[in-house]
Amino acid sequence: MRRPFWLSALRFAALGLVLLWSGLPILLVVLASLKPSRDVFEFPPRLLFRPTFENYATLFERWPAFAPSLLNSLIIAAGATLLTVAVC
Repeated sequence: MRRPFWLSALRFAALGLVLLWSGLPILLVVLASLKPSRDVFEFPPRLLFRPTFENYATLFERWPAFAPSLLNSLIIAAGATLLTVAVC
């Protein structure tokens, strides 16, 4: 039996709200990381800006152990994912 259109639309809208609720903070953090340092706390915030990787360059210069730490985290996450998929 086919579901009514309004029920499918309601489920789709609820899914969209959950995705927005979960994804918006991640998007804002990524966008803030691409802004120049002086523009991060600007009010009102600019929606259009020229992205820069200056913050990432500074990160790798000031904390050389970041890249190996990130690689270790990626290896652990990938291993845990593969183990979970293999067991379940």
